[in-house]
Amino acid sequence: MLDLTTFLIVIPIVLLMAILVVITNKKNKKKIKWKQADIWLETGDFIKLKKWAREVKDKNVPASKEWKKADSLEQKAKSIEQDFSLMEDVVVGQLKEKMGQYSQSERYSWEKNGLLPYKVIDGEKRYFKNGVSDVNMSLLKGGKELGVLSKNPMGHGKGMVS
Repeated sequence: MLDLTTFLIVIPIVLLMAILVVITNKKNKKKIKWKQADIWLETGDFIKLKKWAREVKDKNVPASKEWKKADSLEQKAKSIEQDFSLMEDVVVGQLKEKMGQYSQSERYSWEKNGLLPYKVIDGEKRYFKNGVSDVNMSLLKGGKELGVLSKNPMGHGKGMVS
């Protein structure tokens, strides 16, 4: 059992610490730059976003609203990185393997039309992990919905799709 003197010393210290935690959390909430984080997510500046999210999470109680929101943004960035995981040289190799010859203008057309999706992540062009398969499937179907250059399914010759 605690004696009265110890009790009278411990309780004010605990209350003071609780007040300091509340004050600190209020100050941290004011400094959180959510709009900047959204911009980093949109522009693919994930190094800054993840660093910022770790800082926000370190300054807030786990499961708090701020912690959860920072964690959510961090998870979105990780998910996008997983979905857009292929570097340009890998995609070029896959395109050659699956489609044979193609021109740069065809590839740029596929990118422009969204058939070969990519994002710039941390300054590097990254392609969607299933992008090459999607291009191949669309071209096998004729690619008419996108008005892109098409090849016949056997990969021999090429022609314009009207």
